[in-house]
Amino acid sequence: MKFIKLVNEILSEENLDIEYFDAINQKDMIKLKRMVNIAADKAGYNVSGTHITDSIFSSFDLDKFGENDFGYFGKGFYFGAGHWDKENAKKRAIWYPNKLEGKYCLYVYLKLGNNIRQFAGESQLGSGIKNEYDSMTIRDPYTGIDSEYVVKHPYQIKSADPITYIDNKIVPLSHRFNDQSNNIML
Repeated sequence: MKFIKLVNEILSEENLDIEYFDAINQKDMIKLKRMVNIAADKAGYNVSGTHITDSIFSSFDLDKFGENDFGYFGKGFYFGAGHWDKENAKKRAIWYPNKLEGKYCLYVYLKLGNNIRQFAGESQLGSGIKNEYDSMTIRDPYTGIDSEYVVKHPYQIKSADPITYIDNKIVPLSHRFNDQSNNIML
């Protein structure tokens, strides 16, 4: 609790970054992950997701939508609920698990914004996220557990990696979770 109080109440952005770089230098992954989790939550990126892909990139691009699948729930960016390794993501996939053949597993935080929930298999499938919503949560009809998220905008997606880089430089924690940027590292 003492650590969380420091991060949330006492540390300025500058001191937060000093604390963050100290944790990097000490290779304290537990502290780094905790700091990143708190920063993500504080910025509204409070849902974790997994995205399997064939390529490495720094922002999601709607123009590439449909290259690997047709998007059963309409146009958007798709994420499995939670942070799962590739094999567990395949096991948890409700629709078309054979499409999860990518080489890379991205762990992200999502900012759902104005979200609509529906059960997989409801009649609105394929209609996409309606204009008044930023995202959709799909629930497994058998368990009632959230199984997938679809978001409309690239800025709603940020890397959950404890350390992110741009041009081989570490991004300070105070610069991450910036909803003005489509870059997942920021």
